[in-house]
Amino acid sequence: MAAMIHSHYFIAKQSGMPLDEFFTYWRKRHVRAVTDPVPQIRRYLQSHRIAQPEGDAIYHGCAESWYDSVEDVLAMRDSAAYPKMLADERNFIDPGSAEFLLTEDRVIVDSERKPGMVKCMVLLKRRPGMTVADFNRYWAEVHAPMASRFAGIRRYVQCPTVALAYAVAEPRWDGCAHIWFDDEEAARRADASEEYARVGKADAGNFIGTYTSFWAREHLVIWPK
Repeated sequence: MAAMIHSHYFIAKQSGMPLDEFFTYWRKRHVRAVTDPVPQIRRYLQSHRIAQPEGDAIYHGCAESWYDSVEDVLAMRDSAAYPKMLADERNFIDPGSAEFLLTEDRVIVDSERKPGMVKCMVLLKRRPGMTVADFNRYWAEVHAPMASRFAGIRRYVQCPTVALAYAVAEPRWDGCAHIWFDDEEAARRADASEEYARVGKADAGNFIGTYTSFWAREHLVIWPK
């Protein structure tokens, strides 16, 4: 079976909008902007940024959805629901900072999502002069085994950008990493550890040219069992 397409839509709040108001609108009102089901969307969750640990990304969250294929992503965008989604975004999103990324999931450490968990989301761009194939090979075969041994890690998923994106133009990002911990305290301990400095930061220079990150808590919206 082909891998599902994992859509990332990174967003920031409108200027002047309180952060709690942004999260409330997104979670409680935006999801009602489209009343009819969108059959192409198999799963949908919202990753809301948390204050600690800190990150350097400009985003306040990420809307994540899963599709059976790229064709289903395009079909969703051609549906009657999509203009309604875009129209409602003007009520709470800064459109100039939004970033769209289509990826596939590569599960490194698998376990159940549980309430209270937090995750680090890291957007990655490969080192200059490195091919996409070499980047993904290093990320999966060299970096992943080391990163999967972080103390307290519960889930770890690498999301490389779909190959089709490179046929259109050079993407801004080559992928996104998701790394889950039990709670904020476990995340802070990992973020401050020598292991994270050695692997998460020092090894990054071997295959990453640019990256940005933030920490978030997930809110499942469409999540069939």
